[in-house]
Amino acid sequence: MAETKVQKTPPIPTVKTTKKSTAVKMTLADFIQNPGGFGSSYFYRRDLIVKNMKDRFLKLSQISMKMRIPFKHEIIKDGNNYLFHILVPSEKYKLMYDVYIYFILKSSEKTSNLLTDYDIQIYSNSPAFTFNYAYVANQKDLLYPPLKNKISSIALSQPPSIRNPSMLLGFEKSLYFASLYIIEKKLHLQKNADSDLSKIDITKISSKTTSDEEILIKYKKLNVVEAKKAKDDRYKKMVRYVKKRTRQQIDKAVREKAGILQRKIKRKTKRNKKIRAKKHLRIVKKK
Repeated sequence: MAETKVQKTPPIPTVKTTKKSTAVKMTLADFIQNPGGFGSSYFYRRDLIVKNMKDRFLKLSQISMKMRIPFKHEIIKDGNNYLFHILVPSEKYKLMYDVYIYFILKSSEKTSNLLTDYDIQIYSNSPAFTFNYAYVANQKDLLYPPLKNKISSIALSQPPSIRNPSMLLGFEKSLYFASLYIIEKKLHLQKNADSDLSKIDITKISSKTTSDEEILIKYKKLNVVEAKKAKDDRYKKMVRYVKKRTRQQIDKAVREKAGILQRKIKRKTKRNKKIRAKKHLRIVKKK
């Protein structure tokens, strides 16, 4: 019997696949309208979220002025680009966040009168940005490169799979309030930005910016102080309630005692009247 030769199947050629870039281009107008990106419908009733953020921004602006910790800004021109440094007050504590928005003139344009048409890169040392969006911004090339060293390596290397499973930029307060501040002050108009430039060396911004870890330490300290204050307030409220209840109980006891005395007096008076009446009758009978 002739031996049949088994033909070996040729190896399947391997095709080298290049990793798809996740770089995203976004303008300030895009960010304000939908931080998740063009075509993203992840946020339910985005119109209500935007309205809520605008209302909170206006309220924070008024409160921060009264507390003497208002929004502040610096604008640095870098060639055809602009770097905005905005100090954004916290809604909860007396704490300021460093927010940077870098406006990059699009390669397809020579100039633009509106910075809202520029592409942007962003940075914030707010804990919410660090833990929820820093990784996403870095992956999408939206994180401002000179300030990457101000963000912890863990936040940049570990995806926020629990805090931000959609891996999208969201309505982070410090960044969104900074964006609304730019629009409110009309600093997105190039002529206004050019007339309000700061004489700051752009290469030194990293040294003057507080890192996310330093901000987190301050945040935790303020959180402890606030928790203690809240506990003290609850204790004082309880003491006031106990004192009030005690006074009410004392007043009630006094009223009850007064009522008993009044009833005793009435009974005694009634009894005395009967005694006097009987005496009067005896006197009349004797006569």
